[in-house]
Amino acid sequence: MTGPGHYRAAEQHLREAFACTEEQNELSAWNQRQAQVHATLANAAAVALSGVTLTLPDSSDLAADWNRAIFNEEGVA
Repeated sequence: MTGPGHYRAAEQHLREAFACTEEQNELSAWNQRQAQVHATLANAAAVALSGVTLTLPDSSDLAADWNRAIFNEEGVA
């Protein structure tokens, strides 16, 4: 899984955690832990990438994938 993939997975697990009812505390906690793992891996990927190159060209597939992961259709994070 790529950094952007981990970013999206973290967001999805958080959405699922917050959608849980009070009776689903264990499921909510599991989703929160999964979100934390994916967010940590996304952060590691972003930091590693910043050590390789200062900027990504707009046409790069990786830059486009990060933009799709971070911004919604309106271009707002």
